Amino acid sequence: MELQINKRTRIPVPADHMRRMLGWMVIDAVVVLAAYTFAFFARAIPSPLYFFQNFWFIVLATVIISVMLVSFGVYRRIWSMTSGHDATIILSAFVGATPLIALLDVAIVARPIPLSVTLIGNFVAMSSIVALRYRSRLVTKTVRPSPGG
Repeated sequence: MELQINKRTRIPVPADHMRRMLGWMVIDAVVVLAAYTFAFFARAIPSPLYFFQNFWFIVLATVIISVMLVSFGVYRRIWSMTSGHDATIILSAFVGATPLIALLDVAIVARPIPLSVTLIGNFVAMSSIVALRYRSRLVTKTVRPSPGG
């Protein structure tokens, strides 16, 4: 498989990289769906909301976030080798996706989901995706005993 940059430049992409990238994309999509579902049901406690009638908008939000993650280059990083500063790429993707999803939500007359679900769902999804990328560092820092202790 090759990645075409322009008409003359093509970069070969190894198959294992594509599998790993697709694996992360599926994991991220599941995380976003779970975050939006969590936010939706947390918001549905005080007021009646209909999940299955509005599930299409959650899927649309997941697609928008996935496209933003790809366009900001989240899947081009080797996360075990990056610094904490590279988490800003994920933050930037969500900062770009949140207003777009919110505008779509407001533009639709029926308002498929409350705006609070969009904001809370995006925050939970972003936090979870960052935690998944840095999970090895989070676990080793908390599990490893301090020297001399």
